Amino acid sequence: MKKLTTLLTVLVLLVLTACSSSLKVELKEKIEIEYGSELKIENITDQKELSIKEIKDFDNKKVGEQKATITFTNEDEKETSKEVTLTVKDTKAPVIELNKDKVEITAGDKFDAKANVKSVKDPVDGDIKYNDSKDLSKDGYQITGTVDSKKAGDYKL
Repeated sequence: MKKLTTLLTVLVLLVLTACSSSLKVELKEKIEIEYGSELKIENITDQKELSIKEIKDFDNKKVGEQKATITFTNEDEKETSKEVTLTVKDTKAPVIELNKDKVEITAGDKFDAKANVKSVKDPVDGDIKYNDSKDLSKDGYQITGTVDSKKAGDYKL
């Protein structure tokens, strides 16, 4: 009887140890990442003892909601994988540098708005080139508005 009790105790301990070996991850309710930024553990969970071992199916330069599979690990080298829904947002505007903030011309002179643009740079993507296409889905910047150089007045572009 004593051997049976000892055997049962060992068996219960093994089962409890096996159950406690699974790693529990509590995800934040809303996971948002800035466009181009590295996905960090503090974006995903408040559990400081966890780290990210591997990320699959995540593109930090694809704006919008996406699902990624993340493998989490801890100091005891326990790990678990979870499918995580996250949203990539691009909130950092490009920097537009002009040759002059205000351009004055004489009525009748030619005016080229593009010639006044010194540079357009995105904090993540770098230089942005001019896009003369009417298709707004194409990469690049566009200048909107018109100037009637034959008619005096103030114009905003």
